[in-house]
Amino acid sequence: MDKGIKTHVEEPGFQSQQSSKCDLLISVTDSVFSYLVVDMLHDQAKIYGSIGFKNLTDLESAIDETAILRFYYRKVKISIQTNLFAFIPQEVFDEGDAGRYAGFVGGGVTLTNAIKTASIKTVASFDTQLKEFLTKRFPSALILTQAEPFVEAALKFYSSESRQLFIGIAGEKFELLLTEGKKVIFYNLLPKHDADEFNYYILTIIKQLQINPKEVSVILSGEYDAEVIERLEKYFNEIHHVIAALVVNIPDDFKTIEQTRIFTLSALLLCE
Repeated sequence: MDKGIKTHVEEPGFQSQQSSKCDLLISVTDSVFSYLVVDMLHDQAKIYGSIGFKNLTDLESAIDETAILRFYYRKVKISIQTNLFAFIPQEVFDEGDAGRYAGFVGGGVTLTNAIKTASIKTVASFDTQLKEFLTKRFPSALILTQAEPFVEAALKFYSSESRQLFIGIAGEKFELLLTEGKKVIFYNLLPKHDADEFNYYILTIIKQLQINPKEVSVILSGEYDAEVIERLEKYFNEIHHVIAALVVNIPDDFKTIEQTRIFTLSALLLCE
């Protein structure tokens, strides 16, 4: 999404005094800021928006100019896209080893969260300026990586005893998760500047993880075009598109927005 290009849909009649009963969910990638307001009393999405940006200054301006982000919310949860993360099994994680874990992800502003469904702790490092800005704007927010909501939702709503490949596309990167039952076999955040690069990484993963495309189903989420689907159809027989309504009720007013775009954002509701 280019700088300044905005998407905004909302259920008619939403007023600021309703926000105290709502959660504000935010996703920040390298180029897109997305938000979802969810009425927790009725488990229903109320407002969705996304804004393209080029740098932190653009992001600051976009947030300042978006009035609904200044309302008071019951909870605020933010996922920040980062390649600097590590998964550590819950059974071997030691809170006293925070300094050593920070070394795994390059130091910087390090946070620890959990993927409860997979019994995994995540350790991640974020851009210092971005983290400070978001913490200042949303002081009570829970900060996570892109991985926690993606993996939690995959395992909660789509787990299968057979292997499955989850692909979540966000801007010029995509998440790739291979599961078997409730077990995470592989997860990474990979670059996708164009369809050819996406195709390269899909082929690499198939080879390195010894995936039989005829026996593995693909679950696709995010914002993608026909070319991405065509590349996947070259290798996989079974491709499914996620349904955000599994996580939260989607009103008719959102019908212009593909549910695949809202799925991982709404999955922040699963993270604590």
